[in-house]
Amino acid sequence: HAAALQNRLEQARLRLVTERGEARRRLGSDLHDRIGHQLVAATRQVERASLLVDEGQHGARVLLNDITQQLRSVAQEVRELAHELFPPELALLGLVEAIRERALAYAHLPVHVVAPSELPRLPAEVEAALYAITLEALTNIDKHARASRCVIRFQITDGIAQSGQQLELVVCDDGAGLSAGAARGVGLLSMQARAIEVGGTCQIDSRPEQGTSVLVRIPCNDTAEAL
Repeated sequence: HAAALQNRLEQARLRLVTERGEARRRLGSDLHDRIGHQLVAATRQVERASLLVDEGQHGARVLLNDITQQLRSVAQEVRELAHELFPPELALLGLVEAIRERALAYAHLPVHVVAPSELPRLPAEVEAALYAITLEALTNIDKHARASRCVIRFQITDGIAQSGQQLELVVCDDGAGLSAGAARGVGLLSMQARAIEVGGTCQIDSRPEQGTSVLVRIPCNDTAEAL
């Protein structure tokens, strides 16, 4: 059973790596073929509009309106591509506040976010992994747990031996718990794979009618600047 679980976890990790590589390939293609071509076309139209303005022709206004629409379309695509690379709410709000903001979307599920006043500054890929794990856990709770409350807790703990400090993320609920089949689901394996990718661990514990707890541990530098 342990070997089978490890094999599924490795498959989930490889799937994440493959999906990330495919996303980067698609991003490069989108930037070149869609964004790049639209910007070139808009530049040429600006040049044409400038000539029309110089000649005093009324068609310049129509052409400028077309350019405006194209640039709005390009701006929207750039925002979507940026979100694929790194969720903008993380850059704007930080990890904890971004999670608090997303938690507000679950109106029927009270979500309490507990965090120290200061957390170590984390690399972008670690923040993105913790954010994705938390959102996956919240989605699972919302869909399956029938919980009345959820707690998301961040804390700094001392690691084992010389490993230094660790950042712990705990997401727990008081719901129905996981069935044996759900414990092997792709979503749970993906959370574990994301933690492993950034050098951490993800432990999922569940008891029938007593809820589920997701515990993520990520090594962090205790000399890092505080957020």
